[in-house]
Amino acid sequence: MKRKRLLVISADSLVGEDLEYFRTLPNYQKYIAGGSGVDRVRSIYPSLTYPAHATLMTGCYPDRTGIVSNNIYTEDTRCGDWEWDSAALRAEDIFSAAKRVGYSTASVLWPVTGCNKNIDHLVNEAWRPEAGETVQGLFARYGSSPEVIDIIMHHVGRLVPDHMQRGLAVHPEFDDFGAGCAADIIRRFKPELMLVHTCPVDACRHEYGVFSDRLEAAIRRVDAHLGEIGQALEDAGVLADTNVFLISDHGQLNCVRFASINVALSRAGFLSVGEDGRLSPDWRAYSRSAGMCAYVYLRGKDDSRAYDAVYGFLKQMESSGVCGISKVYTAEEAAAERLRGDFSFVLETDGRTAFSNACDGHFMRNVEPGDEHYLNGQHGHHPDKGPQPVLEAKGPDIVPGLRIPECRLVDEAPTFAALLGVTLVGADGNALGALLK
Repeated sequence: MKRKRLLVISADSLVGEDLEYFRTLPNYQKYIAGGSGVDRVRSIYPSLTYPAHATLMTGCYPDRTGIVSNNIYTEDTRCGDWEWDSAALRAEDIFSAAKRVGYSTASVLWPVTGCNKNIDHLVNEAWRPEAGETVQGLFARYGSSPEVIDIIMHHVGRLVPDHMQRGLAVHPEFDDFGAGCAADIIRRFKPELMLVHTCPVDACRHEYGVFSDRLEAAIRRVDAHLGEIGQALEDAGVLADTNVFLISDHGQLNCVRFASINVALSRAGFLSVGEDGRLSPDWRAYSRSAGMCAYVYLRGKDDSRAYDAVYGFLKQMESSGVCGISKVYTAEEAAAERLRGDFSFVLETDGRTAFSNACDGHFMRNVEPGDEHYLNGQHGHHPDKGPQPVLEAKGPDIVPGLRIPECRLVDEAPTFAALLGVTLVGADGNALGALLK
């Protein structure tokens, strides 16, 4: 089999509307212009970073990957750990398919890759050390080799001082750190398959709204990351042999208010919370936010009376038109959207409301001008809403100058596999063969 080289850069929350400006920037011009792409990419439900990147690795919908949120559900209402560990992934990923035929592999800040045994050079996306744990210890715990730890420590100065000790991923500094690590991994190891995740655009939209006067600076930051990584390909002497994909995972919508579904469930007597922040033993229904959708879990899923009572209550909220819910999906209806989990219901946004995990305080918090979150961007909504992700590609195995009208997020991993000449077992999507020579 002829060996191929593939670099995939996921620019979180980049959408089609951003490309007009991005195409004017120097590194896009150098490394992507003249290639091919897709005009409209349909994301998955929910349109969240971790479920989407699981799909981008596997070509499978969330009902098959098992990743339905950025966070792990627990009965502790105060926080949820992130889905950092690859053990949660139920479908075969592109790294596994590539290693079967001997490709060398790397991943930098790509979600749900922690401890992935099929990644030779790994910098997992993680930022919350355990008590007393060092930065080296954190990345080693999630699968970085000693050689990669050396690279990590060379670039750790690009991070906000002590940000990990505070349990934060501060953007765009965290992304600058990742780009530096990716570039040095390329120079040192020349991996044949590499996936990189960067978030300046996502962070900008979250803070300032979907289309703000800060957006162009965030896109320039992504272009700088593309340039730093592209220069490393040149330095390593492999640029001419590398197929470069610039992709993204989801769009965002402007959010003007937050709904705390648990406050409503508490007032209706379906749950209570102890002083330790955990659900009381007698809770019957609890909601967990996934941004602009929310999951509702039942304690007794087989209790038809409890089910009917909660479903009726949620449908009343939906029909009121003022609770931020445009649709209540049953588990069966969510499955038709290729979304499955331990939840009994999924609440979809009205397009301007995000959901909170809060169990006390006001049910609805309107966000006013002057508030730091005014019109901030959110996602997790149904994929047919709002701006859509992108796919641009250039390289020795990419047909130049081709535009495909549309594809699905699930089609991207099979395309990567087809380019590498490997089989991705069980993918829901289909390779975009027209893109490939």
